[in-house]
Amino acid sequence: MSESVVRRPVLTAFLEGAWNRGNGVVIGDAAHAPAPQMASGAALAIEDRLVLAEELGPHRSVGAGLEAFVRRRRQRCRTLVETSVAIAGLERVRRHAKRIR
Repeated sequence: MSESVVRRPVLTAFLEGAWNRGNGVVIGDAAHAPAPQMASGAALAIEDRLVLAEELGPHRSVGAGLEAFVRRRRQRCRTLVETSVAIAGLERVRRHAKRIR
């Protein structure tokens, strides 16, 4: 293997706890970071921004808008992070299988 190739473990994250507290919220990779195999991290962050804007408008308080945002985003983001982990695992198994031969 070439020494110029940088290999690092694939790191993912999904914030199981609260994404919001008071008038603050975490979005993007701070709340949900998929593995790079799906190339969806930036897209999820952009979706977060759009959904956050949509949910803040109709609610009487920022806190209520943030709670609606989290309710709307949590399952989609969890599914994408879990899928990215599964894909990374399959790729790792295949790569190791090739090395054994």
